[in-house]
Amino acid sequence: MAEAVLVVLASLAALYLLLFVIGRLRRKDAPKRAVLTGGGSAGHVYPAIAIGKALTPEVSEFLYLGTRRRAEEKVVPKEGIPIKFIPAAPYPGLSPWLPFFAVKLFLGIVKSCFHLYFFQPKYVIGTGGFVSAPVVMAAFKLNCIGLLKCRIYLHEQNVAPGKLNLLAGRFARKVMVTFPESLVFFRKNGIVTGYPLRKTIIKEDPETARIKLPFPDPGKRTLIFAFGGSQGSRTINRAVVDSLRFLLPLKDNIFVVLSAGLGQTVYNGMEDVRARLAANYSEAERREIDKFFHCDTYFHDVSSIFSAASLVISRSGAGSLFELASIGVPSVLIPKFGLAGEHQVMNAQAMERVGGAFIFYENPMKEDGRMTEGVEGREIAGKIISLVGAPTVLAGMRRGAGKLLPPADPLEAVKMVVMEDRLPESVKALPFRPVKSVPDFIAEVGAVRAREGKKFSIDKAFQQPELDYYRAKALSLLYHEDWRLKNLGVKLAGLLKLKQSAGRLIELAVSRKEAPLWERAFGADFKEVGFVRRNCFASLTAIGEWDDEWEDAAALGFSDPYYEVRVEALKMAAANSRRLKDPGRFTALARGLLEDREFEVVRESVILLGEIGSAEEMPCLLSLSEHFFWQVREAALFALRRMVERKVPCDLPKLREEASRFVLTSTDFRPTFGIKENYRDLMNALGTE
Repeated sequence: MAEAVLVVLASLAALYLLLFVIGRLRRKDAPKRAVLTGGGSAGHVYPAIAIGKALTPEVSEFLYLGTRRRAEEKVVPKEGIPIKFIPAAPYPGLSPWLPFFAVKLFLGIVKSCFHLYFFQPKYVIGTGGFVSAPVVMAAFKLNCIGLLKCRIYLHEQNVAPGKLNLLAGRFARKVMVTFPESLVFFRKNGIVTGYPLRKTIIKEDPETARIKLPFPDPGKRTLIFAFGGSQGSRTINRAVVDSLRFLLPLKDNIFVVLSAGLGQTVYNGMEDVRARLAANYSEAERREIDKFFHCDTYFHDVSSIFSAASLVISRSGAGSLFELASIGVPSVLIPKFGLAGEHQVMNAQAMERVGGAFIFYENPMKEDGRMTEGVEGREIAGKIISLVGAPTVLAGMRRGAGKLLPPADPLEAVKMVVMEDRLPESVKALPFRPVKSVPDFIAEVGAVRAREGKKFSIDKAFQQPELDYYRAKALSLLYHEDWRLKNLGVKLAGLLKLKQSAGRLIELAVSRKEAPLWERAFGADFKEVGFVRRNCFASLTAIGEWDDEWEDAAALGFSDPYYEVRVEALKMAAANSRRLKDPGRFTALARGLLEDREFEVVRESVILLGEIGSAEEMPCLLSLSEHFFWQVREAALFALRRMVERKVPCDLPKLREEASRFVLTSTDFRPTFGIKENYRDLMNALGTE
């Protein structure tokens, strides 16, 4: 057995020695080679290609490592760069897909080792996306065991890196970042280089650029350009089309251009725009709109359009933002929700911080009888009108957009870092507060509230741009199919006292649509689960509005099959007792709940009776003097005191006598006993000790 082990070890040593020698020979006198990697979306691929071109001709051979059925499979071969594919998958978090991710990551590292060893690059450069991680890890491992000798670099385009780029950054010699805010993630090896823009984006003289515009001459009118990327954005397309009604009075002063998208995916932007124009505007209106609105599928030469435009409406991918910043174009940004790390949101906030943009978040909207997310055309039009009429504001935004750019040319800075191992002019890290997940934000608000107590104000504790995001997020989550995420939206709406959410909260709270049969078999009642209905009433109470719809919702909540919903509905009614239009209705309902089998419901019913009840309810409250649950007895004493304070007509001596019979024992282990305090307060209100 020992001999067999020695033979295996000797064979492995011989194999390693052979691979080591072959690797050294391949590196000796070889031209400079570089491996580029990054993908999943074009936003990671184009920076890698731009970096590759910047390193030419010093680097003469390139290999691109990507994954199949992603952007790199189509884009990279067109650039004449050889590409090899490795297994890779996005990080799924703590989910059932985690083992599959681990297997793919392992296989990706193994296959990357194979390609890296035989290519023997001097540089490995990753630009993000989940495919970068296995390549960078493989390069690091091969470097450690001497089978490769290369420098590892990363470039992070977005403000907040993805989890895999954070991991890969530990193995990199330098992590080149686009935004100064990103330096907090890479404190030891981060350097700001900016975004490696394609060379086709060049700032031109506005008048010269207007001559080259690929659409009818707008004349002296202010040019507004809206685009949603090569595939188009439904949100932007529809918002711009809807805004035209409100922009009609300015048709002699503005010219709106929309890039609807190539329509190569399931969404055909051009067809959608035409259909919406036909559906929403009369023929006469469309003739007027044609005088100041032009739409096409895609504009390849956006450099001239950007240079001529006074305002751009777009998403907030890092590439788009730095194209705008390089030319200095003010923008209205509509970040897409739900992308990895909410990077578009943080990119947009970075541009807003330097004063180069205004942000609009998508909100739930009803389209063709179903809910979707978008931005109201009226809002977009209002912002366009206000900015067109404020040239000094636009001038300030142009200066602000330029502040996003680093001191040195990004591609020259990248070349300096990679080829010369020198650092460009340093840029200080900026204060950065990442967008937290909704549960983390709710927990943080709870902690701040506990610390500040009665002084707490959410508007003072948090910055408005941050709250604007969470307001939009709450509205979005309220329409989510997953009840857990919907429940987070409900909680967030109450936390932010979001009045716009009230209609949806009431709809969820009173929904009586039955759950599917298989869910009912496991004890479910309605499609909107009890936790959601309960928290809807709690959030409505926090928002604090009131009208007939709210009153009817509270009354219906009294009969909800889930006892916690009944509790919150009772609390909501008690909190608004002075605004009840029909107190008698609620008095009768509350008396009916005094026999509820859940003591929490009985307790809240008693409290409500104390707020709205008459002398007729006093005997019911006094009859609870020996109730099994001390919480109910405590509530009865509180309710009686509230009646006295409200000056409900009663026989005070008799009330004192009856109240003295309450059992004041409890299991409330605190320094002071609540039931005894309530008894003392009642007696003080009655004018006796």
